[in-house]
Amino acid sequence: MAASPEARVAQFVADYFARWEEVAPHFETPGVDGFAHWLPALAALEEHHLVPGTDFRIDTSFGRPAPFRPGGETVTAVDTEGDTSTVRAAVDDIFHSIREYVLRRTAQGWLIDHCATYLDDPDLPFLGPEEAAAHLAGCSPTAPLAPLGPDDLRRDPAALFRPGPTRLDDHEGTVEVRPAGTLTTASGALTVVDLGYDNDDARPLARTVAPGTYPVEVSTAFGRNAALRLVIGPGEPVAWHPATVVGGGHVFGVDAGNLCLADYPSYAAVVRRAKERALEQLARERARPAVRGHAFGDDDRVTAVVADSGWGDGAYPAYWGVDAGGTPVVLVLDFVVLA
Repeated sequence: MAASPEARVAQFVADYFARWEEVAPHFETPGVDGFAHWLPALAALEEHHLVPGTDFRIDTSFGRPAPFRPGGETVTAVDTEGDTSTVRAAVDDIFHSIREYVLRRTAQGWLIDHCATYLDDPDLPFLGPEEAAAHLAGCSPTAPLAPLGPDDLRRDPAALFRPGPTRLDDHEGTVEVRPAGTLTTASGALTVVDLGYDNDDARPLARTVAPGTYPVEVSTAFGRNAALRLVIGPGEPVAWHPATVVGGGHVFGVDAGNLCLADYPSYAAVVRRAKERALEQLARERARPAVRGHAFGDDDRVTAVVADSGWGDGAYPAYWGVDAGGTPVVLVLDFVVLA
């Protein structure tokens, strides 16, 4: 039984490295599946060192040098409040990264609830408030809405949310639409970005909406998220426009298999620790295709909704749907699943 958080971390590191040394030869032996030995070893480590019921899992990749090894990290701080403790360590690798262990006191002593490695201080946001304010300066509730381009004219955002039978090439499917919670924006400025990107990559949409809490809906087909929709006002859209960001562009690149729709100021202010946690929660979501809400602000209100993006990585457009008076009533993220 670990008498202190530091002792548990030291035990875990030593046990991990011992298992790593035992399994390493199997990855060098032709015809042998090293993971057939590595995965059971990791399962035993998790059972011995992790808090029961935690959603954290040890990374299953196998590399050299071992990411956890005696002498490979130095504890720099321990912060304990009640039955929770955070152990911070400086990792001696090429990036000089920071590792944090979050531990809980249990009947079996201190156990690890979570562990993450950062290249920068996890208490810091990705960009400062001055830079975020500079981006917001280009936003307006009356920002002009551009016409659709040739590629956009081949899309029909309204059809993405018409439940019923559909076809894709020679395959038959069904479009299903369901609620996906709500999104609160205190600023009215929204952003669309791959949650896997650093937050300073995000740019706000040039057109803002009224501050408030709005319903979110997801459309699915062929076992994929086909589209995400923010319902801003009553009525059906009668025309569509590109949802461009400040500086131009309404097609969003994806390299981590998701797109996130968020209130821009709260998203820009997220510290690295909270961002890493949100990514891990999405990765461990059992229900697929996944849609998750995150409270990135100062309270429990959901300020970001992230969804598995269609077929995965790629580039996906966003559109404003406007009423007869030219006021946006929906914002649609098209995952290009439906023709």
